[in-house]
Amino acid sequence: MLNSMTGFGRAEGIERDLGVMLHFEISSVNRKQFDVKFALPKELTIYEGVLRSRISQRISRGSLMVRAEMCFLENAQPSSRIDHAFLAKLITEATDIALDNEIEAGLTIGGLLTVPGVVVPAPQVTAKPEFESFLFRVFDETIEHHIQMRRTEGANLEKDILARIERFESIVSQIAGYVVNLPEQQAARLRERLQNAGFSNEADDERLLKEFVFFADKLDVSEELTRLNSHFAHFRELVAKSDAAGRSLDFLIQEMFREINTLGNKAASPDVSPLVVELKTGLEQVREQVQNIE
Repeated sequence: MLNSMTGFGRAEGIERDLGVMLHFEISSVNRKQFDVKFALPKELTIYEGVLRSRISQRISRGSLMVRAEMCFLENAQPSSRIDHAFLAKLITEATDIALDNEIEAGLTIGGLLTVPGVVVPAPQVTAKPEFESFLFRVFDETIEHHIQMRRTEGANLEKDILARIERFESIVSQIAGYVVNLPEQQAARLRERLQNAGFSNEADDERLLKEFVFFADKLDVSEELTRLNSHFAHFRELVAKSDAAGRSLDFLIQEMFREINTLGNKAASPDVSPLVVELKTGLEQVREQVQNIE
């Protein structure tokens, strides 16, 4: 089954215990190699490397853009907290010092909160193991949705491409019927031209016979027809067996073009030439489609 390199996927999730919501989107277009860019909120930038690794394990080709949004719910943890143990110890020691020295302690909550170490940053939500699990779950769901769209479009491409390959096989079969007697027909025309031009056209002329043999060999396209049919069969095998066959199919199409060009040059005739043009036109359309396959 073929996968397209064009796709879009999105997913979102809410983790109320952590007080956070995540939204991911992945879009892609065709590209010969794999490339992924990220647009992440600052809280998620530390995860870019591992997210890149997770998506590259599922997708091999294409230019991808990953966007993410992260929102904190009303019950989200504050960005800072009071270290109560440190504060209690500070009050006790300050009171003892005031009593030992018979001075007014003068402790106020405002003053205590300004002491370094009393107010400390709260543990970041993104640093918690449960957040990482939540993040990967939403991201993997986004990847899966994206891949499903690539598969759907790939299935449509596959159906159309295989229909075209079937048409190519029919054309090659028609050409094979036309070229069976092509060397003899061209040789007869050559004899007629020689005769009209006043040249000797003896059947036992050794030099003429050699030229006819050489001429017939140049017109023989059986090898090109065999290779084309072999390429068509190989094309079908690649489509059936691989979900990342884009590079192989693209190379195979180049080989088909080579054989078709040789065929057109060697078997030029009023019957064959239009069929060769149809082959080239159809194959060019297939090449454009294949360039969008993973």
